Amino acid sequence: MNLFFAKGLDGLYTQFVNDWLGPIYLITVAIFAVVFLKDRKFRELFSFIAIATIVAILIFFTKDFFSKEGKITSSVRDATADALK
Repeated sequence: MNLFFAKGLDGLYTQFVNDWLGPIYLITVAIFAVVFLKDRKFRELFSFIAIATIVAILIFFTKDFFSKEGKITSSVRDATADALK
């Protein structure tokens, strides 16, 4: 029963990120970038783009990093298994 519930939430999460969060995030980043360009605040623009890129990676690639077979989860699991041997 829990497996079916988790699959339903996975589909809901994917739909929410692809249909709502992605476009809202891109529009927000674009608006702030235009404001920084208009005010000629290039240092703030570059730092904002760097932070926005890191946040986008964490939002849109969460499954690739933190899922059961994700890269970070697998590497931590392997490192702890090697350390405990």
